[in-house]
Amino acid sequence: HKAPEKVSNIIQDLVEQGQIDTDEYGMPDIRRYERARSIHTVYFIRGGKPAYIIINTLSKKEPIKSWKDGEVVRNTKKRERRMRELPNDDEE
Repeated sequence: HKAPEKVSNIIQDLVEQGQIDTDEYGMPDIRRYERARSIHTVYFIRGGKPAYIIINTLSKKEPIKSWKDGEVVRNTKKRERRMRELPNDDEE
C-alpha cells in the first residue's frame, strides 16, 4: 500500500529534521509500515535504534512518537560520514 500524502509529508519532515536515519542511498531507513483504517504506524531507525510514529489521518492531533520532543538524536552514521568528508591535513 502507498502511504497517504499526510503520512508521507510527516515522514519527509522527520527525515529533513534528522529524526529518521537514512541508508547509503539517502532514503529513509523505514523498516515496516502498517495501516488499520485511518491509523498508520511507521517503524524506522532513529539514531541507530528502532523507533516508531503513529499517525491518525482523520485527526488533527499531533502524531504519537516513541521518543520525547526535544530528545537529541545520536546518529553515528552521519558523524562517521562527516569525518570521512573532512579534508585531511596531509593532503595538499
